[in-house]
Amino acid sequence: DSFAGRLRDLGTTQEAIQALSMWVIHHRDRAEEMKTIWLRELLREAPQKKLKYIYLANDFLLQSRKKAPAFLEIFPPALLRALEDVQDNCDEDTRNQARRMVGIWEQRQAFPADTVAQFRAALASAPTPELDVEPEIVDTPTMLASCALAERAFKEAADMVADIRRPPSHTDGNVQAGHDQAIETINATRRAVEAAAARSRRAVATLLGALGEQRQFLATTQKKLSKCRASLANLLATKKELRTCPEALLDRSKTLMPLPNAADLFAGEADSNGDSESNGHEYDPTQSGSPSKRARIDSAED
Repeated sequence: DSFAGRLRDLGTTQEAIQALSMWVIHHRDRAEEMKTIWLRELLREAPQKKLKYIYLANDFLLQSRKKAPAFLEIFPPALLRALEDVQDNCDEDTRNQARRMVGIWEQRQAFPADTVAQFRAALASAPTPELDVEPEIVDTPTMLASCALAERAFKEAADMVADIRRPPSHTDGNVQAGHDQAIETINATRRAVEAAAARSRRAVATLLGALGEQRQFLATTQKKLSKCRASLANLLATKKELRTCPEALLDRSKTLMPLPNAADLFAGEADSNGDSESNGHEYDPTQSGSPSKRARIDSAED
């Protein structure tokens, strides 16, 4: 449609941005439709060309605060999605320019504070987490030695209790039976302690084996991660080269000598007409919303 074509052909000069901005404000009765087209075309656009859509939105949003407030009401969701796309797919220079736009909106109070906070969060840089984990080192010989000392202490305590005897002069049948029962209880306790110590040693050995496997898995994962990062860097470099290929071919085609045609005879007249956009100044977002600009919009609509 007409608006989509104008967006694709839009340049980044001050004159081009302001001209299309006035056209958008003039057709403010189609604000909802233009919002959908604006976001669709921005998402389809190449990363290096997305910024012109943000420039355009900045201009007509600030200009339409009095004449077309509907834009300020319906555009925030589309702007939020567009800023997320800029954060995910554009370079840092483009992101900084988008953050500058958000700063202008906040300074001129174009949107509520919570909406501006969402815009800033969409452009917030999230650091890449690094898997640089230092596993806890367990001193295996010290742990095993501690288990052995504990086991020996239990044995010595049980042996000391087993060696206790009543004097022979006080020994009778009942005392002897109680003494034998106590000895049997102590021996059973000693066997239980020994069994528990054996289970502890087996558990420690199992845990140490699992720890070794986890260390090996971590080392393997870090190697794979390094390879993936290297592959990603190669892919990004290839992507950058592929993007520059059409531009390089275009520059090369400009150096070729064109065949003479009838239009060359009138080149002087064509040069005198000029191109208004090529001689224009680069878009300055801080000039949006100025009194002189609003006057031009009023005169254009009248």
